[in-house]
Amino acid sequence: MGQSCCCEQKRLGGIDMDTGSHLLLGVTLGGLAHLSPSVASDPALAQAVMAATVIGSNAPDFDTVVRVKGATTYIRYHRGITHSIPALFLWPAVISLSVSAFSGLWAHLMLLYLWAFLAVVLHVFLDMLNTYGVQCLRPFSQRWVHLDILAIFEPFLFVLHAGAAVRWLFFGGEPGTIFSIVYLASFGYIVGRACHHQLLVRRVKDRFGLDGAYHVIPGFHPFYWRFVVETDRHFYTGKVEYQRVRELNVVSLKMGWRKKMWNPPFV
Repeated sequence: MGQSCCCEQKRLGGIDMDTGSHLLLGVTLGGLAHLSPSVASDPALAQAVMAATVIGSNAPDFDTVVRVKGATTYIRYHRGITHSIPALFLWPAVISLSVSAFSGLWAHLMLLYLWAFLAVVLHVFLDMLNTYGVQCLRPFSQRWVHLDILAIFEPFLFVLHAGAAVRWLFFGGEPGTIFSIVYLASFGYIVGRACHHQLLVRRVKDRFGLDGAYHVIPGFHPFYWRFVVETDRHFYTGKVEYQRVRELNVVSLKMGWRKKMWNPPFV
């Protein structure tokens, strides 16, 4: 029980850090919006777009209110219906209408909707890339989609976006250009991590040569990963350090520990 509580606290802490990353990307996405001439030439509209992207970048995580029912309930239902396909369109509608009403910029309602939509989609996309996963296919499927490419908190992406935001807010510069470079670098980094992940999955499969489900899980260090191999009879867990596969332990299913493959995650 003590070990379970410890793991649960670590998971909740990881989610909190992830919230900070989402908010930061909301700021940088608002800066990217200056690529639009109407945003770049109108300070009031730029502020409204920034509000829409910052709110939209965190809106799917408003399900955090279920924390009042306990940590286990929060972990089970977090990243569920608020990250679903209908939510991708409902959140931007609520946000753009609210921002338009507050700012009086009704003439730019569709522009605000577009940037809020991009913020919400980016949020769900990034959640899909880490090990926690997201139920982004609801209502058609309640399957947890997790690509295991990024850690809950990515130091490189955080420093990249934070540095660009500080550069723009305190030292000036053309935000459209600055954040175009930042987002190109970000997606390049994600592609690189995806290729690295596939390479490590193949290495682990070659190491065991067993039929089953293979999960290679990223950590904060770019070359330290963990893996779980689930077969009909055993779980094999271990780590990969600088391309070297190291087995840690084997758990027999006869011991009574059995869970569906990451559905829901870590519960």
